[in-house]
Amino acid sequence: MFKKAKIITLFFVLGVFLSFSSIAMAQSVSSATTYLGTVYGYTYTSNGFVETTSYGARGYSCITCIDSVVPVGYEGISCYVYNSAGTCVKYSPWSYNTSSVYSIGSMTGYYNVSGTYYRSKGSCKMYNGSDYTEKPSNYTPYLYY
Repeated sequence: MFKKAKIITLFFVLGVFLSFSSIAMAQSVSSATTYLGTVYGYTYTSNGFVETTSYGARGYSCITCIDSVVPVGYEGISCYVYNSAGTCVKYSPWSYNTSSVYSIGSMTGYYNVSGTYYRSKGSCKMYNGSDYTEKPSNYTPYLYY
């Protein structure tokens, strides 16, 4: 009977440790919503997150029109990942809405250099009638990878 209890306890402790390691494998944190203002009659906000997984660190940003859908080409977004030294280590190319939508997003690829902290932010473009008004989103908090 004691042998069964030891085995059950061993598996329970092993399960607890494995659950902690799987929790530590993937983390993400979001930025505060950034109010971008009204441009050409449309009001915009932006959000983003940074995530760390076993593949590395990556960022995601989105721009949203809170009034209505916007015409094609009115929203643009690019995302950037920075290390704790402030160096941009990964970024996504500019994406523009190709249909009438409320929101679009952009995600970077993974940056796989461990041992430091990472955060991300977006850069948002809003059509102003003749060109684009570009504004940054808020940074996310740092995550360790």
